[in-house]
Amino acid sequence: MVRLGRGAAGWYLGRGTGRGAWCCADTLCATRLSARSLSRALRREVTEADLVSVQRLWRGREGLEGS
Repeated sequence: MVRLGRGAAGWYLGRGTGRGAWCCADTLCATRLSARSLSRALRREVTEADLVSVQRLWRGREGLEGS
């Protein structure tokens, strides 16, 4: 499981302050995230642009793990 959240500096994966959402570490889970489900988990508005940022961050995480 990977924790996902949004701070003052933007989206992050891992530990952070405030509300977060947990997602399984499988890439398929990240690609199936919806703005609505993420919004509900974080109790704040999440736009489609936010969702694109999250998916981009997720893909960057995968590149680091392959190193």
